[in-house]
Amino acid sequence: MKSETKPQPNEAATTTAEPNEMLGDDHINRIIEDANSRTITGPETIENLVKAGRSLRMQGQDNRLKRGEVFHLLRHECEPYEKSPKSGLTYNQSLARMGEPRGTSEHLRKMFEVKVEYAVPADTFLLLSADGMNLADLKVEYGEAFKAFIDPWLPKIQALDITDEKAVARLIEDIEAAKPKGMTPKTLAQLDAELSELKASLDAAMEKKNSNEVLDISSHITAKEEEKGKICVTRMESLLDVVAPFFGWSQDQVKKRMKAFEAEPAPLRIQRYKEALNFIKKMETAFAINTKAAAA
Repeated sequence: MKSETKPQPNEAATTTAEPNEMLGDDHINRIIEDANSRTITGPETIENLVKAGRSLRMQGQDNRLKRGEVFHLLRHECEPYEKSPKSGLTYNQSLARMGEPRGTSEHLRKMFEVKVEYAVPADTFLLLSADGMNLADLKVEYGEAFKAFIDPWLPKIQALDITDEKAVARLIEDIEAAKPKGMTPKTLAQLDAELSELKASLDAAMEKKNSNEVLDISSHITAKEEEKGKICVTRMESLLDVVAPFFGWSQDQVKKRMKAFEAEPAPLRIQRYKEALNFIKKMETAFAINTKAAAA
C-alpha cells in the first residue's frame, strides 16, 4: 500500500477557494501560520488571508481575535502595495473582497494587537470585553497613560480564573475603582464648555486689571486647550484610517502625517481636526443624497 504524502503547510494554504467557499479550521490555521512565518509572501499570501478572513466571517461564531490576527497580517502584507491601487492589493481593496467594513477590521485588529502586546490569554481578553472592559478600547481612550495604569494589574488579569464569576466581577470592579479621576476622558463638548467659562472669567479679570488673576486663568486655558488637543490627536488617527484609502496614502504616509499633526500647537491641532471632521460630515451627506436618489 502506498503511503499518503501529506502536503506542506504552504501547499495546503495556496489551495484555490471559490469566493463563497468555506475553508476548514485546519486550512485557515495553516494560512495564518504561513503568513506569520513568512513562508510565502506577496499577492499569494494576501489572497490566502482574504480567503481565510472571508471564511472566518462566514462561520458566524466568536472568533474575533483570530479575525483580528488575519487583519493584522493582511495590513502588514498589503503595505508594499498601498501606493499602487491598480494592483488591487491595497488593504482597503483586500477588505472589500473579503466583505469586511474597515471599521470592523480595525477594531478587531487592535483587539488582537493589544492581547499580544500585554500577553493576555485570549479567553480572558474576550470575557473582560464581554463584561464591559475591552482593553483595546481603553488603550485608544487613554493613550500613553494606559500602559502605566494597566501594568500593575496584568499579573491578576493573566492569572484570572475565568470560570470563577465572582473573581471576574471583583477584578473588573477593582480596576474600575482604581482608575484615576483624571483618566476618565472628557468629551470635546465638555472641554468647550469649560473653556467658555474660563474665557469669560479671563475677560472679567482683564476688566478689573488683575494681572495675577489674568496669568492664572490664562495658564488654565492653555492646559485645557492642550487636553483638547490630545483628544484631537486620538480622533484624527481614526479619521486618517478612514480617509487614507481614498487618497492612496500608505501606512507610512499616515504615520508621517500623524507625527506632523502631533507636533503642531494645540490650537492648530483643534482647528485641523474640526476641518477634517467637517470634511467627513460632507462625505456622509453626499452619500446620503446618493442613497436617496438611488432609491427614488
